[in-house]
Amino acid sequence: MIKEIANLGFEHVELSHGIRLSLVPGILKALNERLISVASLHNFCPLPVEVRTAAPNWRQPSATSHWERDQWIRQTVRTIEFANKVEAPYVVLHSGSSFLALLKNVRYKLEKAVNGRPIKALWEDPSFLRLRETTLMRIRKKAPSTMERVRECFERVLPSAQANGVRLGIENRAGLLECPMDADMADFVAELAAVGPFGYWHDTGHAAIKQQLGLIDAYRHLEENAALLFGFHLHDTSPSGEDHQALGTGVIDFQRLRPFLGSGRVLTLELSPKLSPSDVTASRDFLLRLLEIH
Repeated sequence: MIKEIANLGFEHVELSHGIRLSLVPGILKALNERLISVASLHNFCPLPVEVRTAAPNWRQPSATSHWERDQWIRQTVRTIEFANKVEAPYVVLHSGSSFLALLKNVRYKLEKAVNGRPIKALWEDPSFLRLRETTLMRIRKKAPSTMERVRECFERVLPSAQANGVRLGIENRAGLLECPMDADMADFVAELAAVGPFGYWHDTGHAAIKQQLGLIDAYRHLEENAALLFGFHLHDTSPSGEDHQALGTGVIDFQRLRPFLGSGRVLTLELSPKLSPSDVTASRDFLLRLLEIH
């Protein structure tokens, strides 16, 4: 796996939440042979032994169950310790989700209302705005108690992050119920950054999906969170809302992202496994041209 990535022309890799424990010896061997360096890990990494597929939300810091939150803390600490072992300076975290009945119905109504219409038209449509605000109001009612649990869990893994020299990037999410709410992200990250090595991790595809639903302005959201920005998951999104596509093939205006891509921020191509090696190298070359690196 590492050899294939290196042969495609990459010098750094993110080890993500699909890394099974059985892959670790080979990864460590590749690192010892200096085939590649690790820029970041995505929680949970490596996967718990009982999990067989990629599972970033296997346990959640937002859970009402003390047992589940303790499991999240234990596995996150394990990821942080592994980050230290592979000399990765960052770990990317999800923040859990709020429970809301009839979620599928809520999302269906929003998607039906969007139905390919331009964002500007949606924001000028009173009926859509009422639907959007009703949806957000229902989610926001759950937010305070949910976010208190998330904050407590994040603070409990802070000593491990500090001891291992690892910074924790909080990722924006595509799901309607995933935490924190986009409007609250900047304040939430800033509160945590005041006490430890926390920052923001921007996923371009997730932001684009939220914009397609009329929930955010993706570019303004990035601006609002830029002060504490650690890195990116870079991928494009199709007009129908399918993310993890090759850069430059979808709806995202990467030129508008360019001012935020420097300053030592980690730039990770997070592409679908359905894409071909040529799609991967084309995305790499697209990014290098964007950065004017030859």
